[in-house]
Amino acid sequence: MATKKKEVAIYSTIAEIRAANKAIGQHWFSRGTMRFFNCRIESRKPIHGRFFITSERYNDSEPRLYIIREALADGKIDTIGEFQQYKSKEAALRGLKEYYESL
Repeated sequence: MATKKKEVAIYSTIAEIRAANKAIGQHWFSRGTMRFFNCRIESRKPIHGRFFITSERYNDSEPRLYIIREALADGKIDTIGEFQQYKSKEAALRGLKEYYESL
Protein backbone atom coordinates (compact mmCIF):
# COMPACT_ATOMS: atom_id res chain seq x y z
CA MET A 1 0.00 0.00 0.00
CA ALA A 2 1.46 3.37 -1.03
CA THR A 3 1.61 6.14 1.52
CA LYS A 4 0.42 9.57 0.51
CA LYS A 5 3.16 12.21 0.75
CA LYS A 6 2.30 15.62 2.15
CA GLU A 7 2.14 18.39 -0.40
CA VAL A 8 4.86 20.83 0.63
CA ALA A 9 4.01 24.50 0.93
CA ILE A 10 6.38 27.43 0.94
CA TYR A 11 5.14 30.44 2.88
CA SER A 12 7.03 33.72 3.17
CA THR A 13 5.25 35.03 6.26
CA ILE A 14 3.24 33.86 9.24
CA ALA A 15 0.44 36.10 7.87
CA GLU A 16 0.33 33.92 4.73
CA ILE A 17 0.00 30.81 6.90
CA ARG A 18 -2.83 32.46 8.90
CA ALA A 19 -4.62 33.43 5.67
CA ALA A 20 -4.31 29.92 4.20
CA ASN A 21 -5.74 28.42 7.40
CA LYS A 22 -8.61 30.91 7.49
CA ALA A 23 -9.34 30.33 3.77
CA ILE A 24 -10.22 26.68 4.48
CA GLY A 25 -12.58 27.69 7.28
CA GLN A 26 -10.33 26.72 10.16
CA HIS A 27 -9.80 28.84 13.26
CA TRP A 28 -6.31 27.76 14.34
CA PHE A 29 -5.10 31.38 14.57
CA SER A 30 -8.29 33.05 15.77
CA ARG A 31 -8.02 35.23 18.87
CA GLY A 32 -10.41 32.94 20.73
CA THR A 33 -8.45 29.80 19.93
CA MET A 34 -5.11 31.43 20.73
CA ARG A 35 -6.48 32.78 24.02
CA PHE A 36 -8.10 29.46 24.99
CA PHE A 37 -4.80 27.58 24.57
CA ASN A 38 -2.73 30.52 25.87
CA CYS A 39 -0.78 30.15 22.62
CA ARG A 40 1.97 32.36 21.25
CA ILE A 41 3.60 32.20 17.84
CA GLU A 42 7.31 32.21 18.70
CA SER A 43 8.64 32.37 15.13
CA ARG A 44 8.87 35.73 13.36
CA LYS A 45 8.71 34.05 9.95
CA PRO A 46 8.30 30.48 8.65
CA ILE A 47 11.36 28.27 9.01
CA HIS A 48 12.20 26.48 5.74
CA GLY A 49 9.02 28.05 4.34
CA ARG A 50 6.57 25.99 6.38
CA PHE A 51 7.60 25.35 9.99
CA PHE A 52 7.09 27.54 13.03
CA ILE A 53 7.34 27.26 16.80
CA THR A 54 4.47 27.89 19.21
CA SER A 55 4.31 27.94 22.97
CA GLU A 56 1.39 27.19 25.24
CA ARG A 57 0.73 26.96 28.93
CA TYR A 58 -2.34 25.84 30.82
CA ASN A 59 -2.35 28.67 33.35
CA ASP A 60 -0.15 31.37 34.81
CA SER A 61 1.42 29.02 37.36
CA GLU A 62 2.51 26.46 34.75
CA PRO A 63 5.66 26.81 32.62
CA ARG A 64 5.36 27.71 28.96
CA LEU A 65 6.13 24.68 26.75
CA TYR A 66 7.06 24.66 23.06
CA ILE A 67 5.88 22.82 19.97
CA ILE A 68 7.04 22.47 16.36
CA ARG A 69 4.24 23.16 13.88
CA GLU A 70 4.06 22.64 10.14
CA ALA A 71 1.84 24.64 7.80
CA LEU A 72 0.60 22.31 5.09
CA ALA A 73 -0.13 23.32 1.50
CA ASP A 74 -3.88 22.89 2.07
CA GLY A 75 -3.83 25.42 4.95
CA LYS A 76 -3.99 22.89 7.78
CA ILE A 77 -1.57 23.03 10.70
CA ASP A 78 0.25 19.87 11.80
CA THR A 79 2.18 19.16 15.00
CA ILE A 80 5.66 17.67 14.56
CA GLY A 81 6.56 15.41 17.47
CA GLU A 82 4.69 15.41 20.75
CA PHE A 83 2.41 18.17 22.03
CA GLN A 84 4.41 20.48 24.33
CA GLN A 85 7.49 18.32 23.82
CA TYR A 86 10.08 21.05 24.43
CA LYS A 87 10.91 23.08 27.53
CA SER A 88 12.45 25.98 25.61
CA LYS A 89 12.27 27.65 22.22
CA GLU A 90 15.93 26.77 21.67
CA ALA A 91 15.21 23.08 22.31
CA ALA A 92 12.31 23.19 19.84
CA LEU A 93 14.57 24.79 17.23
CA ARG A 94 17.16 22.03 17.76
CA GLY A 95 14.36 19.45 17.41
CA LEU A 96 13.23 21.08 14.17
CA LYS A 97 16.79 21.04 12.82
CA GLU A 98 17.05 17.30 13.54
CA TYR A 99 13.63 16.64 12.03
CA TYR A 100 14.34 18.67 8.89
CA GLU A 101 17.70 16.98 8.34
CA SER A 102 15.96 13.59 8.53
CA LEU A 103 13.55 14.39 5.67
